[in-house]
This record gives sequence, C-alpha cells and structure tokens, in this order.
Amino acid sequence: MQPLFQKPFEGIIWSSIISNDNNLLVLDVRNEAEKSIEYFKLNLDTYQIAQLLTQPSSWWSMIERFDQQLFLSEYKSENDPNSKMFYRLDGDNKKEIAESEIPYSENVIIQPSIYEPGSGYFKTVREFLGLDLPCACEYLEIDRKIILSYYLRSGKELERYLLVLQEGKKAMKVLQDNQMNGFASGSFFVVNGRLIFIKNRNEIFVYAI
Repeated sequence: MQPLFQKPFEGIIWSSIISNDNNLLVLDVRNEAEKSIEYFKLNLDTYQIAQLLTQPSSWWSMIERFDQQLFLSEYKSENDPNSKMFYRLDGDNKKEIAESEIPYSENVIIQPSIYEPGSGYFKTVREFLGLDLPCACEYLEIDRKIILSYYLRSGKELERYLLVLQEGKKAMKVLQDNQMNGFASGSFFVVNGRLIFIKNRNEIFVYAI
C-alpha cells in the first residue's frame, strides 16, 4: 500500500464529497465548540489542498455537490425538515437556487458492503478474522485486495480498525477510531484506484490501491 496523502485538521471532518469530475475531494471541517465551518478542496492528482473562501450562514448545512462551485443545502430550523433551502456559493457570494439547479453527479465511488450480525457474510468474516465482532462490519474486494472495517470492544466502548489484505497477507492495519458507542457506516471508500479514509474524525488519508 502506497501512501499518497495525509493531513490532520484542528476541527472535525464532518463530511466529504467528490467533485463531478472525480478530481477533487471537498471536506467540511467543523469546530463544534465555536460553531465554525471551513471547507477545503484536495486535488486528487497533485495532492495540493486549498481552503475555500466560502462559509454558510447556518450550522445546519451540508455539502450537496461541487462542480466548479459549491452547492449546499441548509435547514433554516433544526426542528423543521421542511425548511430545507438550496444555495450556490461562489467565493463569498451566496445565491438561493432551486434543487433542480444542482448539477447531476456521475461520481464513480466504490463503497463497501455492510455485513450485519446474523448474516452468513458476517459469520464468514468473523470466522476468517478469528475475532469476536460486536457489531456490523464493512467489506470490499477490489484489485485482488480485501478491505475490511471492523470493531472490537475496549471496555464499554468500541474501537474501529481498518484492515487491508493482499493475497491473504496483511498489507495495512490502522486503528481508525476509538471511544465509539456503536457502528457507523462510511469508514472508507475507493475512487479512481485510491483508498480514502478518515482517522480519529480529524485526519484524512489517501492510499494507492
């Protein structure tokens, strides 16, 4: 496994999205104490990272798309799901738009399958690892590799591990998160031959598959 990029952030990586041309990874980084939001774009060809100058007016916003410009949805009230609005951000300019104006995404993102406890696939993974898995795991086979995200108990909490096997041998193992209360999907994804995952909610990693 060849490491391509790694960067920690001061805030929490709340979410991420791949641009429509599959060339940029946009990160939503938040400081929960200060209720501040920063956006960063990572070029997946050059691995140059830059901060976008835009910032939404509401904490209750999320990235919908990035296609030269950033497209957001925003809830005017956290208690009203019908208060959702859509905006296009270009620099510091924010314009309200209709949902239909958000560009269609044709991302080629490969995501793992989720194996729930009780399923035959989960039992196979558990027996293969020889571990007592307390909750669901995520599994992906790609380019003669197996990528697994699984959990182990640590006291009353859980630790999440990311394991990559190549031809049955361990190519990489990472303690991805700790002090977790339960299963959380989206531990990793693959795009254009790159494995992308977040560690400790604040550090982004990119590896060549």
